Amino acid sequence: MGPGVGLTAHITVDRYGHVYIGGGGQFGKSPLPLGFGLSRAEGYLHPVTGQPATPMELQNFQTGWSIDCSAGFIIGADISYTAYTPLTGQYGVSYGVFSPQGGCAVSNSVEVR
Repeated sequence: MGPGVGLTAHITVDRYGHVYIGGGGQFGKSPLPLGFGLSRAEGYLHPVTGQPATPMELQNFQTGWSIDCSAGFIIGADISYTAYTPLTGQYGVSYGVFSPQGGCAVSNSVEVR
């Protein structure tokens, strides 16, 4: 098993093609070397309005500090919360393909494109 505490890095591409990168600290477990984990997931922002999120809503959600917890083994799920969204209590939920992993992270993200 990889270490229980370490660094995290991520790349996110939203539905409009905007790219965000970020990093921070994490705790969790993965059986892969150095605690390495991968996921390919799609999700939505909550509360669900029935309409796709606008580019501005996604930018507000994806940038800044966030808390993120995920778990998976082939199929997985992730929940993310950021304090910088205009809507109090807004969070994101995603599902997809995950390498074996479980844990939480605190990270900061910026838009690069």
